[in-house]
Amino acid sequence: EDGWIPLETYTVSGTSTSEYDFETAGDFDGTYHRLMLSINDLSLTAGGENLQLQVKMGGSYKTDQQYVFHVISGGSDSSDVNGYVHSGTGSSELKINHSMEEDAAGTQQGFIFCDNPAATGDRPCFHWESAGHDNSLNNNHFIGTGVYQGATTALQGIKIKCSSGNFDSGTITLYGLKK
Repeated sequence: EDGWIPLETYTVSGTSTSEYDFETAGDFDGTYHRLMLSINDLSLTAGGENLQLQVKMGGSYKTDQQYVFHVISGGSDSSDVNGYVHSGTGSSELKINHSMEEDAAGTQQGFIFCDNPAATGDRPCFHWESAGHDNSLNNNHFIGTGVYQGATTALQGIKIKCSSGNFDSGTITLYGLKK
């Protein structure tokens, strides 16, 4: 086993981008049985927004209401210390976290994993963990899982996007792990 191999890095430059597509064909051709997105110091231009994920299957990014996710968060705010659950059925994306702080004061760190992205006959399942500050500068920790239920074809890409506003700073790196 070769360990995690860096495949592609998106470095935010400027504030004009609200999404980024990881879709290099070789990253999704079955060479890697697990993919990981590593999120480092990511911040948004608008506060109170969240990070989202969509999949590319059958030649297009899926925006229909076929995503299902579950996220548990806990934080330093007294209302969050016992955990807060976010669930979505019939959603148009996976919601990775919630209420991110804008600018460098509220950067997010984390990992998003996808197992068997080239498998057919099954749905690619994602699971993630991230931490950062919310819009009130409370520390938060997110653990989630989600799936696109609308197709069982191989994954062709992953889109990371803002719920509103744009990326302000940070990097997102796609890694692959061989069988």
